[in-house]
Amino acid sequence: LPDGSAVHYLYYDRVITDVNYDSNGGTAIIVRSRLYYGGTFASFPVTTRTGYTFAGWYTGISDASQRVTLGMAINAINPDIKTALTLYAHWTPNPPPPPPSGPISPPKPEPQTHYAYIEGRDDGHIHPEANITRAETATIFYRLLSDTDRTRYSSVINSFPDVTPDAWYNRAISTLASMGILKGYDDGTFKPDGTITRAEYAAIAARFGKAGSTVAVDVQFTDISGHWAAAEILATAHSGWIVGYEDGTFRPENNITRAEAITLTNRVLNRVPQSLSDLLPGMKRWPDNADTNVWYYLAVQEATNSHSYLATDSGEKWVELLSYPVN
Repeated sequence: LPDGSAVHYLYYDRVITDVNYDSNGGTAIIVRSRLYYGGTFASFPVTTRTGYTFAGWYTGISDASQRVTLGMAINAINPDIKTALTLYAHWTPNPPPPPPSGPISPPKPEPQTHYAYIEGRDDGHIHPEANITRAETATIFYRLLSDTDRTRYSSVINSFPDVTPDAWYNRAISTLASMGILKGYDDGTFKPDGTITRAEYAAIAARFGKAGSTVAVDVQFTDISGHWAAAEILATAHSGWIVGYEDGTFRPENNITRAEAITLTNRVLNRVPQSLSDLLPGMKRWPDNADTNVWYYLAVQEATNSHSYLATDSGEKWVELLSYPVN
């Protein structure tokens, strides 16, 4: 030009604009595009998000923002050539999966295990109507301890002069005495071979099972007022573990039989098959427990056979006989 000034021509299609991508909750994107201002979008980076379907790239977060598609010119959506452009991923939630067709089967319950805790005497009989001894009682409750408690409290030391270290029942009596479940007499003895009364057995069961935490039934006996074990007798009765006689008495000083002890213990442990169909063929049987109609038949079979079982609304149903011996 005559005055020497120059004319500068600006080619907008050669101005470079940065394009950033915000995945908006999707997998991270580290790609940044550099496009000529007059150029068009030829490709987009890929991002994913669990539970969502990608809905496209937009100029903003809100649904009202503009969607950017392939072939669209950058200058059509970014008027300011000096400002970088950020595109945002939009997502559509995936619909929930359809419900399964047909009936839904409930999860199959897993069988639990009951171990035998009493065995016959040397003659091969169970003697359900014989008196149970104090040593036999101690052994029953020792066997019923959890493995953890049996290991934790195991002892062969006691203060009873008539429970010697070499006696077959020493560990059971020593362990339960150290736990406060068993107690001796005022003269310091335990009398392991002596019989045990209904009151004594109820007291041991109450200490072992911590009876009385939940009262299930209201029971009163006419012959336990002032008895040393009255509270423990009522605790076990209120929990439904023991019952008295039809005349309203408990007869606390009567000796308890092996069948009565087994029945009481089964109730403490909620081991209560209700019918012969709950048991299994092939179980151990006893010559003196052959009458299936006698009141203690089911209780004795439950206590002397290790088995797996499934709980039922009324009790339990055996699943498989187990070979575990009385421990």
